Amino acid sequence: MYFVCFLIEMVLDLIIKGNIIVISDIGGDSMKILNFGSCNIDYVYSLDHIVEAGETETTYKFETFPGGKGLNQSIAVAKAGVKVCHAGCVGCDGEILTNILMKNDVDISYISKTDEKNGHAIIQVSSEGENSIFLYPGSNEMITKNYIDFVLENFGRNDIILLQNEISNVEYIVEKAYQKQMCIILNPSPFNEKLDKIDFNKLTYIILNEIEAKAISGCDIPEEH
Repeated sequence: MYFVCFLIEMVLDLIIKGNIIVISDIGGDSMKILNFGSCNIDYVYSLDHIVEAGETETTYKFETFPGGKGLNQSIAVAKAGVKVCHAGCVGCDGEILTNILMKNDVDISYISKTDEKNGHAIIQVSSEGENSIFLYPGSNEMITKNYIDFVLENFGRNDIILLQNEISNVEYIVEKAYQKQMCIILNPSPFNEKLDKIDFNKLTYIILNEIEAKAISGCDIPEEH
């Protein structure tokens, strides 16, 4: 949630200060915001305790929520009063996700639908608030270079693109967005080997926590005094 709030603040700051667009042009054709990101379905099971290997446990509550860093960011930006387009792949079971995006005034015209099952997370939550999560990427890994080219044909210089590391071909999106002189904002999460393919010099902004900053820079983060 901290990242989402910080992201909204950054985007609005870019707009208001005129770094990308003058305030009178907000919502016009001068600048566009594209979030190329994940859409997940979160299946949440409430249990007395987290299930251990070889154990069977009965859940007393089951809930389904729309999720994914990409979807959450698009909704947050839209709620801040800024027009945002969402691009990404949803599966054959992903109607709940496109519905929630539309309900929150996110432009879904660039979303691609696939026969693959949608990306989803299985989340166990104990009575003490502990959780255990495993993620199936599903449709989020179905983003092809041809699809990326198709989407980015509609965007150009000084448009803002928001990215996370939950989809396929992020490095290709960065390369193409850089060629188009877009403002590229990346949240490198989850932090894994896929990031090695990305040229960080082509990013306009990178938003990360202390652990991610240390891993990328190889430097210890100084303590505050």
